[in-house]
Amino acid sequence: MEETPDPKPTGDEETTQPVSETLTVLGKGGRLRTAGADTVQAFDFEGSSFLTPREMRKLRNVHERFVRSLAARLSLYLRIEMDMELESLESIIMRQGLNEMEEHTHLSMISMAPLRKHSLIELPLSTALSIVDRLLGGPAKTAGPVEKLNDVEISLLDDVIGIITSEWSNLWGETTDIQPSIVTHESNPKHVRSSSLDAKAFQIIIKTRFAESEGRIRILIPHLTLEPLIGNLSGVDPEVEGTSGGALGRVPDWSDRFDHIPVRLSAWCHGAKITLKEMSGLRVGQFLPFPSAFFEKAELRMAERAAFKGTMGKLNEKWAFKITHKIEQ
Repeated sequence: MEETPDPKPTGDEETTQPVSETLTVLGKGGRLRTAGADTVQAFDFEGSSFLTPREMRKLRNVHERFVRSLAARLSLYLRIEMDMELESLESIIMRQGLNEMEEHTHLSMISMAPLRKHSLIELPLSTALSIVDRLLGGPAKTAGPVEKLNDVEISLLDDVIGIITSEWSNLWGETTDIQPSIVTHESNPKHVRSSSLDAKAFQIIIKTRFAESEGRIRILIPHLTLEPLIGNLSGVDPEVEGTSGGALGRVPDWSDRFDHIPVRLSAWCHGAKITLKEMSGLRVGQFLPFPSAFFEKAELRMAERAAFKGTMGKLNEKWAFKITHKIEQ
């Protein structure tokens, strides 16, 4: 059976060719021109870098000052020496910074009014739990691995987050009145919802060491948040240390979540001295005399920490403690 050859196209038939779409674009000098759609690339205004190398160096110097001030402030607040160092300051996509975090962490979303967008502060769980332990009077140790903080721990850490944000705001205090506030918390970076995730941001990583704890605090600040402040870099002196008196003296806000937390109270006083031989002869039911003077120099302890000095005695047939003065920590 013979094969029939394909008919050749006549002059009246047209061969189909792909048609390239053209766009009108704004070119150099503000001139309009046409270009193929496949050659045009959308410009990401939010993701663009707007700092010169000189401004970036100055911004790093300013944040080195921020870290030194923050270390001093947290050392006073936690009553323990905090060793903090600016490990890196770089421009990245915010989503990339979230992907670098552990699956279980403590994230706070921050509003920096009147600046636009939301910033993020990450405290690794090991660092967060060490801070909580210290705030509760412990030696800044982590009890064990956990996946999520409870409400009391989050409330305690909110004051630490407040110190971090107020210290950062103080960098620009002479030119911009920034009012930071916590918007929400998240324990998993994959669950963060923000319109800024695909925008560029400055990632600040602070290496932190205190007691036996070591970790990295991560701060993500969108470019659009920082952009209005860049023009004020010339008015910021990175050599000026410390914070304003108002910031240093700020009293942490009380959270009503603490209202019903039980605290163990105990009264303590000095007792009589006995010899080892007398101690070995002690028996159940035996009475030991305590001079009344011992009860006049007693201590009231809260959560095993001496808080007040006073006297012990009886009031309406019940034992009572009269506070005379506070023990300064």
